Amino acid sequence: MKEDKDGLLPTNNVVALDGRFYYGSEEIFVDPLCGDVVDYLTPKPALWRGARLRFTKDHYRMKRAPIIGVPFSRAFEEAKSISSGLQKSMFENPNWTNYQGKAVVATMLAHTSASRTAIEFQAWQFLDVSTETFYVHAIIEKASERVIHLDGATMIHSDEQHSEIRSFARKLKGDGYTKHFRIDGEFDVSAAKDVMDLYFPIQALTKEFLDAMQ
Repeated sequence: MKEDKDGLLPTNNVVALDGRFYYGSEEIFVDPLCGDVVDYLTPKPALWRGARLRFTKDHYRMKRAPIIGVPFSRAFEEAKSISSGLQKSMFENPNWTNYQGKAVVATMLAHTSASRTAIEFQAWQFLDVSTETFYVHAIIEKASERVIHLDGATMIHSDEQHSEIRSFARKLKGDGYTKHFRIDGEFDVSAAKDVMDLYFPIQALTKEFLDAMQ
């Protein structure tokens, strides 16, 4: 497969047919971490054309544990209103201690900066049971109020780095950076929020879910 420097495949090289994907005559498979994102993009030609995605030659599945936290989209919604400078924010479920040991608990750090022409948003989701961190990056063009870039990746942070990030809201790159998707072009903020929440889904705290945790 002819991938870019991040290991992503431009969708103009991919044929999507009845839920399956082909690179030339070879069937290829979506990386499980971006499976829901790909399902969202496939029926939307404008988004699909501007996407680069991580595919593999082998088919494998992955089951996610329930994650308790605050979705990327909430911080992104707040980011739209910043007019200048840099803003740092931390987000977590106020009752997160009630869920430790029963579900994965996430803490989010968001950095938003604004120039005269654009708003840049970066956010990290740190997990209490894993060194893996989920990351998204988006750019909003001020004139059109539309998103012109969005990507998502994972990386590894040590326990010490987690503590430093929590204490100082400091951006640390981490190791093992792996990008899963990139979308360029011009598209609605609502679509970007949808993609973020599909990439890193937060468990809805329904009565049924809470009862099951007892």
